[in-house]
Amino acid sequence: VRYCSNPNAFSNGQILNLDEKSGTLGKYIWNQTESGYEYKTVLLVPAVSYNHEFYIWKNHILLIFGLTVIIMAFITIMLLQLIYKPLRVFESEMESIG
Repeated sequence: VRYCSNPNAFSNGQILNLDEKSGTLGKYIWNQTESGYEYKTVLLVPAVSYNHEFYIWKNHILLIFGLTVIIMAFITIMLLQLIYKPLRVFESEMESIG
């Protein structure tokens, strides 16, 4: 460990043996990447903060999806009213003439 924003969690000079690319370590969720200079950068995030951000992100995605579905339904209804209704009127007039 070269730097930790919370010295009570991990002290400088502490060695972390992390064999996988991501996982959990106590109350932390971690993810590591290997640089081109053969050292590893590890990001440790408190699980509570990670879960909070994940649920906010998920709720935003669901909100955007819901709004998209509502807008698409509105556009579909408008197209039916603006295009197909006049075409049906035109069709009925053509049938009455011919």
